[in-house]
Amino acid sequence: MSDIYVVLRSRLEKVASWINLGTEAMEGAQRRLGLSDERVAREIPVSTRTWIRWRQRGQVPVQWLPNVAKVLDLELEQAQRVRVHVNGDESEPTSDDQIAALREEVAGMRAMVEELLRRGA
Repeated sequence: MSDIYVVLRSRLEKVASWINLGTEAMEGAQRRLGLSDERVAREIPVSTRTWIRWRQRGQVPVQWLPNVAKVLDLELEQAQRVRVHVNGDESEPTSDDQIAALREEVAGMRAMVEELLRRGA
């Protein structure tokens, strides 16, 4: 294994890989649908013990979120991606309208991040 791989791998571990749904929300959805632990696990598909650990933790690995949401009939709200173009040509100064539009986009992104943090808390 190369040193580069080890360094990159250690950095990747710091990236959040779990989504906090909350134990109450997960248990409530499962109860509302009348699904057993075995049935939920089979539908995701993961082992029953894995599902129970996730539910008790109140968190789901990011890559399994769509499966869990489908099984528990949870609505996922995806944040819209915003494309920002930066003019690298210094001969053309950025207009006040462009700056205002960028500030508005940044404010929208900030609001989305704050909402996500509020939901995860």
